[in-house]
Amino acid sequence: MSPEISFDAPSCAPTTTTTTTSTTASVKQELVIPPGSVSPDSKKRTRLTAAQREYMMEIFKQDQNPPSKVIRQVSETVGMNFRLVQYWYQNRRAALRRKQAAGRSDADDAD
Repeated sequence: MSPEISFDAPSCAPTTTTTTTSTTASVKQELVIPPGSVSPDSKKRTRLTAAQREYMMEIFKQDQNPPSKVIRQVSETVGMNFRLVQYWYQNRRAALRRKQAAGRSDADDAD
């Protein structure tokens, strides 16, 4: 028998049903998540404080692609995980490229 969890649409209260498999004795658990809801395994988004954002922007203004040694120092200074700081710099560079590309396309349209 394997428990199967599903959600009722009106109340979103989990209900449990069981099914049997005749060929194996293994237990299989399946989680059915309604569309648009958050997975129970997903982590909450990390929000930066104003001080963290200011410090990281100052470093970004000096070097848009800092080496991992600098990223490690920044992560220790702001009290964040190394990978989160690394992702922040990666996302900041991508946003800058998008902004620059949008500026070029607007200038092309004006011609």
